[in-house]
Amino acid sequence: MSPRPRVENWSQRGLVRLTENLSGAFNAGPYGTLMLHLGAGLWSDGASVPNILWGVLDATPLQLLTMALFHDGGYRKDAVWTLPNGSTRPIERSAADDMAEAVAGWSGASWYDGRKIRYGLGAGASGSFHKKDLLWEPT
Repeated sequence: MSPRPRVENWSQRGLVRLTENLSGAFNAGPYGTLMLHLGAGLWSDGASVPNILWGVLDATPLQLLTMALFHDGGYRKDAVWTLPNGSTRPIERSAADDMAEAVAGWSGASWYDGRKIRYGLGAGASGSFHKKDLLWEPT
């Protein structure tokens, strides 16, 4: 089970800010298992799940939030994986989407929910990739 992400500032626009660092090791497809570190202060819009899909997800709000935080962190233009040797590499969109699926199991959600989320991201998230940096704050 993953650590519970600490967040604050739920706003009327659905934004949340991570208040403590959060790290996880995930399978990044062809790259193998890599680490992603999210720093305190990261803003996320949570799980942007289309209304039609809410009825087919069994994940809890906390599991969805955990997936959303890591996915949003991976979509930032300056996000990097930490490789086993300590070096870093930029995160590609497909790897960030694969990671969202891997976070499902890490957070205690079913692999099936992870797969549904992965397909949803593949279909609708391309417009968000590399649009913000890790220090982005809402205005």
